[in-house]
Amino acid sequence: MAAVDSAYLCPQPFDTEGVETCTPDELLAWARDVVSDGRSYLRLQTPFPFIQDGLDIVNGETHATSMGTLSHMRTDQVTRNIKELVAAQTNIRIIPAFRSDIEEFRQQTEILNKSFMAWQGMTFADRKIRKAWQYACAAGTGYLGIR
Repeated sequence: MAAVDSAYLCPQPFDTEGVETCTPDELLAWARDVVSDGRSYLRLQTPFPFIQDGLDIVNGETHATSMGTLSHMRTDQVTRNIKELVAAQTNIRIIPAFRSDIEEFRQQTEILNKSFMAWQGMTFADRKIRKAWQYACAAGTGYLGIR
């Protein structure tokens, strides 16, 4: 069995009785290590030297890029690409797919499926995800995590 990499998990600040298990300095040290590891990982990626150039192009600041081979023509292609990316990522078709071959659990799967569809209709999760993707693509980091 392979070992689980749990280095990204934050140390537990308190135990089950509410007693501190690590100090705020230990938490800060862990956070600094995680940020350092993340930056090191990004530096190892092939496109890392071009991140700022890409951000400048998306922001429409083509004169700020150090790449002389780029055209000076400007179109709404970036806006269109962002809209298509957001549309593709937020086209979630939630299909109730809970099922069981065991007769005793059939009623429970029906409840889960109906609850899932009700959640979708009551929370408008697809709209919230679209809004988050719009921010992540246009103004954020390009990453989005659903929690």
